[in-house]
Amino acid sequence: MNKFNTQKKLGVFFALFLMLCVSSLMKAQLVSTYGYSQSVGTYTAISGGTLLGTTTSDDQYFTDPATATAGGAATGVGFPIGFNFTYNGNIFDRIGIQNNGWVSLGQSSLTPSVSMTSTSTYTPLSSTAVNTPALLRSRIAGIGRDIQAQAGAELRIETTGTAPNRVCVIQWTNYKKFGTGGTGDNLTFQIRLNETTNIVDVVFGSGIIFNATSNTADVGLGGSAATDFNNRTTTTDWNATSAGTLNTSRCTMLNTVTVPVAGTTFKWTPPAPCSGTPSPGNTLSTANPACASVNFTLSLQNNPAVSGLTYQWQTSPNGTTWTNAGGASTGSTYTTSQTVATYYRCIVSCGANAANSTALQVTMNLPSNCYCNSGATSTADEDIFNVTVGTLNNTSTCTSVGPGPGSAVNLYANYTTGTGAP
Repeated sequence: MNKFNTQKKLGVFFALFLMLCVSSLMKAQLVSTYGYSQSVGTYTAISGGTLLGTTTSDDQYFTDPATATAGGAATGVGFPIGFNFTYNGNIFDRIGIQNNGWVSLGQSSLTPSVSMTSTSTYTPLSSTAVNTPALLRSRIAGIGRDIQAQAGAELRIETTGTAPNRVCVIQWTNYKKFGTGGTGDNLTFQIRLNETTNIVDVVFGSGIIFNATSNTADVGLGGSAATDFNNRTTTTDWNATSAGTLNTSRCTMLNTVTVPVAGTTFKWTPPAPCSGTPSPGNTLSTANPACASVNFTLSLQNNPAVSGLTYQWQTSPNGTTWTNAGGASTGSTYTTSQTVATYYRCIVSCGANAANSTALQVTMNLPSNCYCNSGATSTADEDIFNVTVGTLNNTSTCTSVGPGPGSAVNLYANYTTGTGAP
């Protein structure tokens, strides 16, 4: 046997194995797990790189250096980031820019390299449009809204610095909301991609003005699916935003809203990779006992904000024989329903290290405790004025309010918490 060839094959095998392990760890990452912080620093404007569009730009896609002035299709070869940038568990080296205040990431190995297809270019983070492959949906919004250039405005991209600390900067200067509704606005901001740390910054410039026409903007990160997001929201002060709870959570632009101080930086930091054996702790349920065929959600006592963890929920009729759960059962939570008492646990893995959460039996609730909420809206229906069973004798009128939850005058009376049947 050729010793050299054997060593070479072993080297290739271990290289491939390492790549698969790294790929597995990276793909488990979600933008929703990124950490957020805010600070006030110095806004450093760029003046080099590539100028995109003109002072009349409105709604253009910039996905090809060959059409940097006029813009082009929603898909294309993209602009070079200048380095490999890891985002949402994938490595990107291309970027597309939307005139409406957001960017999407791409890979030069794909055709097209970038895909900015979106349900609406004005609300990129809530888009449910299909991007193929799904990783091309990865996007970042600085002020994602229907905005346009005006006299003195410009949009440009430039990669600055030297390896391994380069920064890809996309800069909107003196933009405004669309049409006459944006007269008097000054929207100046940057999206900055940082080499090595893979941190995403949105930095706001000086002299920002919101006029008296109210509108909202997407600000934050979007992943490979509409359900994966990490955004900010406020209706009063861009210096005191809070985390969005929906992919439609946005920041209000209005002259009564406090604009971001010059140099204000919204920073998203990817989570550190997992290590060692996970410790998921107890299995938790939003309902126990559960009502038949009514959804409840299972979660874990310990679920650290790290990348690389994978999940597989399992069910068992007896706590001994386990099978993988059906449906969407590979996330950190699992929503399901049941008609018989069932045990649940989750296998949490970090690479080759895995551990089970402590199993939980979700039992069945009594049917009498599982009444649905009344949807009654009419006061014209027939009423039951008396129920008599043995020694039980309950009487009510249209003006009576039942003792149970959901009772409403003239609509619905719930007596499940009242006197029981004999």
